[in-house]
Amino acid sequence: MPELPEVETTKNGLDSLLSNKTISKVEILNPNLRWTVEQSIISKLDNQTIRSFSRRGKYILFNLDKGHLMIHLGMSGKINVVDINEPLKKHDHFVLHFNIEVMRFNDPRRFGSIFYLESFDHKLLNSLGVEPLEDSFHENYLFENSKKQNPKC
Repeated sequence: MPELPEVETTKNGLDSLLSNKTISKVEILNPNLRWTVEQSIISKLDNQTIRSFSRRGKYILFNLDKGHLMIHLGMSGKINVVDINEPLKKHDHFVLHFNIEVMRFNDPRRFGSIFYLESFDHKLLNSLGVEPLEDSFHENYLFENSKKQNPKC
């Protein structure tokens, strides 16, 4: 499973490649991931511009004109940005089209997930703790939260 540094690196790479690009077409090649990719995502993403990228836990968030695309890589997922003429690969499940390039979500084990969010209020995000790269994650936070735990001896 990609760990936090790999997810952060993927987010940063996508930010440099796709920020301020407009989605011209959305394809769901296989909706059967960890949770089914809803067909309604096509109309919700069509003609939206990606304004920026962020990360919450291991979820990559595409911040759009309206709402957010949320992708989790699962155990074996990858996101590739390639030329539009590049042939599809086995296990390419989801494609965003831009002018001359496409973004493909490839996941052989299909444990990844793709959701459209109106806001960041989502059950998968709400259960996450403090981000380890933010200022609110410090020694006092760790100390106070560790006091609440019951050690198993």
